[in-house]
Amino acid sequence: MADNYAHQHNARNAMKIAGYVPRNLNSFIMGANGPDPLFCYQMYNPMRKYDLAGLGHTMHSEKTGLFLKNLFRFAQTDAQKDYCLGFLCHYSLDSTIHPFVNYITQLYGSPFNISAGHGYFESALDSKLSLAATGEAAADVDRYCPELDKATMNQITLLFKKAVDATYEDHKYPRGEYTQAFKDFRFIKKFFYSPAKGKFPLAYLVEKALGFSDGFVMSHMQPCNREIPDFGFWKNEAAGLHSVETLDNLLLRADYLAAECINVGLEYFKGIYTLSDLLEDIGNKSYDTGVVID
Repeated sequence: MADNYAHQHNARNAMKIAGYVPRNLNSFIMGANGPDPLFCYQMYNPMRKYDLAGLGHTMHSEKTGLFLKNLFRFAQTDAQKDYCLGFLCHYSLDSTIHPFVNYITQLYGSPFNISAGHGYFESALDSKLSLAATGEAAADVDRYCPELDKATMNQITLLFKKAVDATYEDHKYPRGEYTQAFKDFRFIKKFFYSPAKGKFPLAYLVEKALGFSDGFVMSHMQPCNREIPDFGFWKNEAAGLHSVETLDNLLLRADYLAAECINVGLEYFKGIYTLSDLLEDIGNKSYDTGVVID
């Protein structure tokens, strides 16, 4: 997957291409993080009661189209609708770029074919995009993980729980745990943010103290200055297809796909599209491989 700065970068580009101005920008940007906040849920607590990270993995690979359909079905407020549109951007970027990430992290000799290589690639991409856009390699947390006011948080977590409960019968959790996941997401991402790398030694100690695998924490520290090779020819293993798209071309294609999805979502909210039309247009692709799920 792409990491969180890349997702907000994609979402902001998409809304400009679509000519859309969110009524609740923070909700839209949080939606662009997709299921990823679930991976931060009580990361610091080995005795956590609920496996929200497991739900996060499931949401990336199972019933993806149905979940999006349910998310839109239950959206009522402006904040909820903007969250839905942001979520479509997450779906667009992940399903477009993830096959490339899989390739570069599994290729023999690749600098990312290492323990936690996936995380290192995500962080390197975030740093690359942030440096180009802002001049700072450490991505600004407030830009991709805004603090939500209480009303917005309540609306988003209510929507999220309704959509999850309607889609994933084996993953029904109290609404308050989703609130905690969003709060933990911001807390953890602020910890990962270390422009002068002063937190890096502490992050290494935390990684070892909590028994995480090598690189589990360190791979997400910002900034990450690892160079990303410019592959002009690679293979989408899941689809069995070769590609000549560069990383920059993939990112651009994802921007336009996300813009198209925003327009489709708006057509639904305007009453022009039905839920069936919506699902037919956005599809049912795996976030992990970009391949359509049966």
